[in-house]
Amino acid sequence: MVGHAGATPGLSGDIHLASDMLHLLTAGAWLGSLPAFVLLIWQAQQNPDPAWGDFAARATRRFSTVAILSVSVLLASGLVNSWNLLSSPRDLLTTDYGRLVALKATLFTSMLAIAAVNRFYLTPRLSERTAMRGLQRNSLAEILLGLCVLGFVGALGTLSPTAHTHATAEPPDVAFVHIHAPEAMADVTIAPGRPGPVQTTIRVMREDLAVFPVKAVHLRLEPPSPTHPALEREGTDRGDGLWQVNGITILEPGIWTVKVTVTPQPGETVLLDAPIVIER
Repeated sequence: MVGHAGATPGLSGDIHLASDMLHLLTAGAWLGSLPAFVLLIWQAQQNPDPAWGDFAARATRRFSTVAILSVSVLLASGLVNSWNLLSSPRDLLTTDYGRLVALKATLFTSMLAIAAVNRFYLTPRLSERTAMRGLQRNSLAEILLGLCVLGFVGALGTLSPTAHTHATAEPPDVAFVHIHAPEAMADVTIAPGRPGPVQTTIRVMREDLAVFPVKAVHLRLEPPSPTHPALEREGTDRGDGLWQVNGITILEPGIWTVKVTVTPQPGETVLLDAPIVIER
């Protein structure tokens, strides 16, 4: 609800959010059940009772149905998500976000190929010992690939989708993050983007880049380790949606967490948060 899909406004945002939820639940159903399936196959191989082999064969056929449904839903919802998060197919080659999406899709294709071998080649031959071992080996490979996919998904969550990217002209020695939420957006710039005394500017906007009317802005910077306290300051209004925060000293490099509390006029308080990298 607070991810990239939740930040997409309007009807397309509702469709995107529903698709993203379905994508997550289906991936959990497929990848989450694979370890139990592997355990079942292993148990059937260890047990000489023929009933175990029959049970494993029935379970495999049922699991194949789950896998086919999961692949269909993942493919459809993945296309919907990519349509909303990528500005064009060219992003798959020219941007960091797009390249991660391409790598995720490649791993998913590999999982799909393994699942096809399991379904159409190994499942009909489950009466053979070699087929049972092959099914277990392939399922373990699917689990490994699925964990890699989850790693890419985690990395994607820290990047701004190319379809949500807004033009900036920030110098290279600053730390910058664009935070996107349904109610408002914020561009947070920390200069310089390294430890020491810094100046922070926060530009608060609507989805269409118009100025978001704000009464107050509060900034909280949480360090990457608990050895240093969080830094909190109130922002000073500089006009035209720009707020400035002074008097902050960054004590360590790493991935900090930016939390911007926006008090609009009128309306309910909006919390915007995202990671930001402070270089050495």
